[in-house]
Amino acid sequence: MSTSLSLQVTLTPPIIPAFSEPPTVPIQVSVHNPSDTPITLLNWGTPLDPSANVLSIFELRDTTENQPVVLPTVKISRRLPPSTEDLVEIPAGSSVEKEVTLPHVPLIMGHEYSVRVKGNWHSVWKSPREDVTAERLEQLGDAQRGEFSSDVVPLRIE
Repeated sequence: MSTSLSLQVTLTPPIIPAFSEPPTVPIQVSVHNPSDTPITLLNWGTPLDPSANVLSIFELRDTTENQPVVLPTVKISRRLPPSTEDLVEIPAGSSVEKEVTLPHVPLIMGHEYSVRVKGNWHSVWKSPREDVTAERLEQLGDAQRGEFSSDVVPLRIE
C-alpha cells in the first residue's frame, strides 16, 4: 500500500507449522521505494526495526471469530539522537526485505487469521544514507514523516 512518502510495505502470507512450540508467526516484510532517488529512513517503530516483533505495529486478527489477537508488546525507550546504525537506505526502485517473527502467538487450530502492519515513518530523507549526517540526525527537522500500512494478508496454519 502506498504512503504519503510513496514507500510501499507488503507482507508475504505466512505459513505456520501446526505444531510449532512456542507458537510463533514468521512474516516476510518488504519495503519498496518506487521513486527514482534513494530513500534513507530511521528504522525505529517500523517493520525494519530489530524489535519490530514486539512494538505493536503488527495487527493479527482471528477472522473466524472476528476478534483481534492480543500480541506481546514492549515499550522501548530510545536514546536520542539516533545512531547512523539505525538508518536503512532503500535504493531507487528497490526493496529491502526482512523476516519478522511474532513470538508467543495464541493461535487456535482450525481458525483462520489475517495480519497486517501499520504505523508511522518517524524520519525519512530523500537521499542516500551517507548524506544523513550526525548533525541531520540530531536535528531531524529536515526529515519527512508519514504513515505506512500493508494490505491485510491471510495467515495459514499447516
